[in-house]
Parts: sequence; C-alpha cells; structure tokens
Amino acid sequence: MIFQRKEKWFLNNYKGDASVLSGKMGISRTLARLLINRGCDTAEKAMEFLNPLNNELTDPFSLADMQRGAEILADALGDQQKILVVGDYDVDGIMSLYILCRGIMDCEPDADIDYMIPDRKQEGYGINISIVEKAASMGVDLIITCDNGTAAHNALQKARELGIQVVVTDHHEIQVKKDTNGLPIQDLPPALAVINPMRLDCTSSCKDLCGAAVAFKLVLALYTILGMNPESLQHLLQYVAVATICDISSMLGENRTLTAKGLQILNQTENTGLKALMEVNGISGKDIGTYAVGYILGPCFNAAGRLETAELAVRLLFCSETGEAESMARRLVQLNRERQAMTSEGSKLVFELIRAENLDQQGIIVAFLPQLHESVAGIVAGRVRDAFCSPSIVLTRGVEEVKGSGRSIEGYDMFQALTACKEQLTRYGGHAMAAGMSLQEEQIPPFIENICNTYSWPPDHGCCRISIDMILPFRSISEGLVREIQVMEPEGKGNPKPLFGLKEVAVFQVRRMGREGKVFRVAMIHEGTCMEGLLLGTREVQRFSDYITDHAGVQRMTELENGTGPLMMDIAYQLEMNTYQGREQINLIIKNYRIRSDSEPNTESRTASV
Repeated sequence: MIFQRKEKWFLNNYKGDASVLSGKMGISRTLARLLINRGCDTAEKAMEFLNPLNNELTDPFSLADMQRGAEILADALGDQQKILVVGDYDVDGIMSLYILCRGIMDCEPDADIDYMIPDRKQEGYGINISIVEKAASMGVDLIITCDNGTAAHNALQKARELGIQVVVTDHHEIQVKKDTNGLPIQDLPPALAVINPMRLDCTSSCKDLCGAAVAFKLVLALYTILGMNPESLQHLLQYVAVATICDISSMLGENRTLTAKGLQILNQTENTGLKALMEVNGISGKDIGTYAVGYILGPCFNAAGRLETAELAVRLLFCSETGEAESMARRLVQLNRERQAMTSEGSKLVFELIRAENLDQQGIIVAFLPQLHESVAGIVAGRVRDAFCSPSIVLTRGVEEVKGSGRSIEGYDMFQALTACKEQLTRYGGHAMAAGMSLQEEQIPPFIENICNTYSWPPDHGCCRISIDMILPFRSISEGLVREIQVMEPEGKGNPKPLFGLKEVAVFQVRRMGREGKVFRVAMIHEGTCMEGLLLGTREVQRFSDYITDHAGVQRMTELENGTGPLMMDIAYQLEMNTYQGREQINLIIKNYRIRSDSEPNTESRTASV
C-alpha cells in the first residue's frame, strides 16, 4: 500500500486585475491570472517574464570578488601556469567543471589545465586535503573550485601552506561565526577570491544562481578582461540550463533567462555526448524542456557520480567521437536504471522503518538505514519529505563514518538547523532546502535530539500545501489555451507548472492502460462537459486505487473500474500537449484528488480555501 499524505488545498488569490492585464497584453484572462500569481501584475513585469530570450544577463562583476578572481585566472593563463579545476559529482558540479574547462580552453587552446572530482564514497563532497596534496605533486599553481569550496577551510589552508593559489566559485550557504564583538560574520575560506552570491557583501541581485551559473559568470568576466568577444560563450548556456534545472534553482529572474537561452541552444546542440545521451534515451529530435532535462538527462549524469565516479559523465561531454559517445551514454543509462532500482528498494525500507518506529511523530524525520547505498540517501530523503511534508534526513553507514542527506520544506532552513547541531557533525554543507552531513555513529542519538529541537511545529505540520492557480472548468479547455500557457516555460521553483482546480467532478470510470498498467485513464464529467484525465506512473495508479478503497470502499473502486460510477470528487490538474501516433492532443494530468467529504476549510491572507 502507498502512503497517503495529508493535504490542504488553497486557491491562489494574489492581488491584481486579470481583466486589466489581459486587455493591456492581448492575452487570455487565464494566462493573465497565472502571471499575476507569479508576481507579474503589470504589463512591464509580464513582458519581461514572457520574453526571457530578450532579457540581458546581469553584469558578472556585480558578484563579490569576481574582478579579483578573473584577474587571477587571466594572469595564470598569461604566465602559462598549471590550473586545476575541482568540481563535484552531481549535475551542477559536472556542468560547472565542464563550463570552466571548456571556456578556458576556448580562450587559450594551449592552457595547461586539468580537473578532478572527488569520489563520493571514498572522499565525500568537495575539495579536500588529499586533492590539494595531489595538486601540489602535479605542480599545480592555481586551483579553481566549482560548486564547492565555501566550507573547505582546512583544505584551502593546506593549499595556502603549499603555495597554491585558490579561487572559489560556489553557491552554497556560508557558515556564520561571531567576531570579537560577538557580532555574526560569515566565515569565508582562506582563498584569494571567493565568488559566491550568498556572501553578505555581494551586491548582485542574483542570489539563487547554481554553481554552473557562477562558473559561467567567471568565464564571462575572464573574456571581458582579456578583451575577447563574450558572445562566443553562448554555447555554454546549455550546460548552465541543465544545471539550473537539475539543482532545482529558482526559475525566476536571471535563472529564467539563463535557462530559456540555454534550452534554445540545447535543442540544437552540437555536443556529441549530449546528442548521444538524447538518442539513447529516445528523445532525440523531440522538444527538450525542463521535464526532459530534469527527469531524463539529468538523472543519467547524476547516476555516474552516485554509483561509480562522475568522470564518465565529464568524459561524455568532452567526447567528439560518435561511437564512443554512444557507448558512454548507454553506460550512463544503465547506471541510472540501477540507481532507480536501489532508490525503490531504499524507499520501501525507509517507509517500513518510519511506520515501525513512528518516526513521523518527531517533527523532523531522521531515519538511519545502515545498509542503504549512500549515493541514493538524498533521493530517498526527498521521497520521505514529499510523502510526509516534513523536513527529512536519511542517514547511512559510509566507509569511515555515517553519511546523511537532508531535504527540507519551505520555511525550515536545513543548513541553519545543521549549523545549530555542528557539535555532533564532522562535516556539513548545503543550503536551506537540501544539505549533506557526516558524523560518527555514536553521535546519532544526540544529533536527532538536537535537530528535532530546532523545529517549531506549525499548526499544519505534516500537511502538504496544494496551491491551485485558478478554477478552470472543462468547457474552458482548448488547444489554443494549452498552447498559450506554454509561454510560462521554463517552469520550476518559483514558477511551477500551472495547476488548475475543479470541484464536484463526476468520475465514472477508470481504466488501466499499457502493458504494465502504469497509466489510469479517468473518465469524468463536469457541468455537461466530458474529459479524460490521466494518472501517470505505477505509484500514482496505486495511490489512487488505495485512496478510493480506503475512503469509499473496495466495492466503489470495483464499480469505477467497471464504469458503473459516478463518484463525486474534487481534482487538481495540469494541461499539456502530447503527440501520439503523429497526432497532437490535449493531456489532462490529474495531480491531486479528494472525495468531497474529505475537504477541509482553510484560510490564508493571500490565498482562498478550496
């Protein structure tokens, strides 16, 4: 049985007149309401949002230490110094590393440059003393970190002692300490330049950049200092887009512009490795958007660092031979399948543990699964977070100590919570919504006690907030409308895919489709208009079946499968165009549902209850 999470439904009701915006923009009231819900309540804001390809990127030199970092890199190239780029094993770290290496090599083809990525299992996250010592033995003059380095005080101090210059490019939270007057200050690592938008003294408006975007900004700054044409770097935006999507960065402002421009390039990519990965995944020639990147391509890159080393993913991006690229792409796809199986098994085990020990009653869910492969701990923690709508941490036994990954909810800063528990931790890092940690096994009990004490239980603890953009009757759905709202893409954090709601829908039949029954076709009628909705994936099909059985009885579910309904329900759904057998059609994807008797009254200042 699939766990049934608690939900509270809210109808977004942001201030703004959709009729006025619709008239000024020449768009539908539906699109106008969606824009207002995302903060675009004037024609000027809406135009900027709807035309990200026309928006200029912000000045890279607005980032603190960018001038210094770019000058150090330019001097290193001019003096033919040996440069080492140190990345990370996730998608953002891989793309950051490639952007820096490719950008530097395009700038100076004879550059003496190499790269390293720490082994997830043997070394853990980020640059470490071992990497610094290897760099010294290689004769490295300059280390550039990407997507890491902010918390690597010991490693960077070692680099300083060995006479190696270091430039940090990162985007993770910065630990805070107190100065001699007891005032909080950020604890920056001992590097010549620390380029991180999270710095308090950083005047850039772009606080939500991923690591790859920061790396791209450094290359832009380098080209500017050297008097080279920055337009020649446009091809690197496709890698920024992949990282921004996969790192679940905000999809507003600068990130929206970077992603839109990058996706346009990605759809016409000349990168042999990327083309091979698209081909092997069966999406070559199709429109590559946020879904394809986030759920198809991205997991393949991540799988390399999770199960083997990220070296394979990096080599794929550098590969120029088609046959070799296809072989590497197939290996990445196979690794991702193995990762999926491990995740499914790990999720099953963690949910069993949570139920057996009532771990969901302690505010923050902290589960210790010694046998779980540490590379999937973060994914499993995310599933726990989504199921229980609670901050979640999954711990597992690593090579030398316990490793853990945490995933949070809006309003709870996971990084700050770990900072409050740093006495129990040997290492930690991350940001508000996701973090990693290491600790000795005997520290698990005090760690759990301390981190649970950091959590203030809100009144709706454990209830997932379902934010519906607007009520949209079936009769209002048209192909033209679905195509119109596609301009909301690229979608993601801060700009979720539009979610529509409808009350008192008569569901009169559900049918399993496909060879493995992974799709439910749901026949519905509302105010005389019939529509078919889809529930996609084995878990969603099972969740729906369990929900109806639990709330209406086995007989009712049988009646629905036999087409002898109806059952009155509320639904929340998304719309998309789909091509099937050469014909385009509207897909109505059911995301949430409830039998009318299950609804609860909710109120909030900027939202109305549904």
